[in-house]
Amino acid sequence: MNPSPAGCPWHALDPEACLKTLEASSDGLSTAQCAERLARVGLNRLELKAGRSNLRILWDQFSNVMLIMLLAVAAVSAAVAYAAQRFPKDAIAIVLIVGLNALLGYLQESRHFRPCATWPNPW
Repeated sequence: MNPSPAGCPWHALDPEACLKTLEASSDGLSTAQCAERLARVGLNRLELKAGRSNLRILWDQFSNVMLIMLLAVAAVSAAVAYAAQRFPKDAIAIVLIVGLNALLGYLQESRHFRPCATWPNPW
């Protein structure tokens, strides 16, 4: 939120100072003031930005440093198991957990902005 023209945050202004800054009264705006402000400022609309693509959301799940380290540990664990001629169960478990984490993160983030895109714009 932008600071008020008085230089402090809007929530820190007392009601009288806020009304004075906004050139309004406690009774609200007159019809003429509303028309003038509508012509000067325009409609009060939310501008929705284009969201990230599904591929970008999925890619971002793997950009976490801890997940990259876990994948490196899984690779080392698989190499050690291969050298010892054992089944790499630890590496498989780590990769499955990282994959599940990425899937859950992807599902949460992809559903996060979906409701915003369906909001009706009454104007």
